[in-house]
Amino acid sequence: MEFGRGIDGGAGARGSLRTGHWIGFVGSWFLLVMGMGGLLRGTLGALGAGGICLAGTAGAADACPPVSPESVPVGILLAGGGVLLGVFVARDFGVPAAPWAPPLFFCAEGLAFLIAASRSAGGVSIPLLLLVALCAGLATASVVGLRPVRGGAFLGRRRLDGGEQAVGRLPRRDAAVIALAWALAVAAGVLFAAALS
Repeated sequence: MEFGRGIDGGAGARGSLRTGHWIGFVGSWFLLVMGMGGLLRGTLGALGAGGICLAGTAGAADACPPVSPESVPVGILLAGGGVLLGVFVARDFGVPAAPWAPPLFFCAEGLAFLIAASRSAGGVSIPLLLLVALCAGLATASVVGLRPVRGGAFLGRRRLDGGEQAVGRLPRRDAAVIALAWALAVAAGVLFAAALS
């Protein structure tokens, strides 16, 4: 970026905030949360069936979980699409989805193991995997979450007018609008993921 040019390469001191940035920001969180919901649902289904689905084998069709076995790869693809949308379309506008994907993945898996462990009659492997997944998720979430908060960039570095906030926090009005959009995108992702189950 040249000195005196906007973020998007336009002339002037400010870059323009385009509709694509909003679509990238909101869409990235919507897809990420939907993907994690599919991953959680698929993992719960696999754990409920003992980790193996025997559909198609003689006499064992009832051993499959009621959840589609495709929900895990579809969930991963949706979450990955959300990360890519945030990186390449939102471009520093709003809460970045990419650093939150690994902690959300580990926490979703940890939650799946916690739910499965509470439903199972016993077993050592599920609580051990639960502990590993939750520790990994919470550790990465604390590292990812605290780093931008210290620098004041949790809600991104672009103001609503398209200008970049180099140091400090966004203005209150900008932060409130971005936080509301983020909360609505996450809520919509949760609702759609729940509706698909």
